Amino acid sequence: MSLSVVLCTYNGTRYIEEQLESILSQSLTPDEIVVSDDGSSDDVLEVIDSRLAGGSVAYSVLKNKFTIGPALNFSQAINQAKGEYIAMSDQDDVWGCLKLESLMSLMHCLEADVGCETPILVFSDATIVDSHLNVLHSSFQSYHGFDLSRVSLASLLVENISPGCCMLVNKALAELAMPLPEDALMHDGWLMLVAKAFGKIGYVDQPLVKYRQHDRNAVGASRKLGALKILRSIAASKRVIIGYQSQARAFLTVFGGRLSPQDFKLMSQFSLLSEKNFWARKVFCLKNKIKKQSPVKNIALYCFV
Repeated sequence: MSLSVVLCTYNGTRYIEEQLESILSQSLTPDEIVVSDDGSSDDVLEVIDSRLAGGSVAYSVLKNKFTIGPALNFSQAINQAKGEYIAMSDQDDVWGCLKLESLMSLMHCLEADVGCETPILVFSDATIVDSHLNVLHSSFQSYHGFDLSRVSLASLLVENISPGCCMLVNKALAELAMPLPEDALMHDGWLMLVAKAFGKIGYVDQPLVKYRQHDRNAVGASRKLGALKILRSIAASKRVIIGYQSQARAFLTVFGGRLSPQDFKLMSQFSLLSEKNFWARKVFCLKNKIKKQSPVKNIALYCFV
């Protein structure tokens, strides 16, 4: 068994030492750390090198000449990873010491059941914390009202239920899902979609990550409902829905020949949703249970779908 951690950075000097320490302090030590830097202008790579050089964990560094964004940055890091299992790490979180061990334990259980050739994704809960690691909410999953038992391919078309920092994937999933197509919204949501369509998803109901919220998160957990936040959310909803449809078209391009007839029909019709009239779009989503798990987010979704 070999285990890789892919760590993506962008001007992350402020928090990177804490995250590195939490990775190196795991009860199950990774075999390698793949760092992919998205054109940082600070000294984050020097900090990483000073901590990892000469250590017991092998590491490699990819440095982008120009910024490509977090999704493609993670994609290239995952492609570079040599391990049979791959965990994704943000630059600003802190992992609990049992994170890798707990996720690997569930991964092995699922592989024993369905085989290691099956694409598998396992993920955990997280504690939402502020920039100083003070607890804002004890559970990312309950904060967003997520429930794995209610997740379907249809629901994942419009909502990812876990950040990548809580995920572990096997090589079968990584090789199937990567490289990330240009129209995929984010690497973690894409991996979740692929695992749901062709493999298995498992959940560890424990907060194994301190998921830090601050003003420079690429994607955060905030759901504050102030007036300005609501207006911005509504304005963004239409753009996001267009993005969901583009992602579905990309999924069809890559995997159309592998999908079941039922899933192919769902994905095809969703990708062309904007061509339907106002009421037909809503009827289609209701009939196919294309919805978010939060009632408030569903209202925004159905306003613009």
